[in-house]
Amino acid sequence: MSNDGKFPIWAAVELLDFGEISNLFVGLDEPVATVIATEFGSGARFMKGVVQCLNNLRNHVAHQSRLWNFYYPQNPPSR
Repeated sequence: MSNDGKFPIWAAVELLDFGEISNLFVGLDEPVATVIATEFGSGARFMKGVVQCLNNLRNHVAHQSRLWNFYYPQNPPSR
């Protein structure tokens, strides 16, 4: 805990795996997600889609599945 009595977000997020972080980001309110996405030069909707795709890709690779002709359940919306 910090001196002001608040729990730092990095300490909580460090315990999460990528799927949980993905769910956390996708569930963020639009203003908060927009602030984060602008740091990466993107919009909130697009960034949420990219995070979901990366999570699907990570799960696919982690379970030794092939990537050739892989169908993504979610695709990021066009910018």
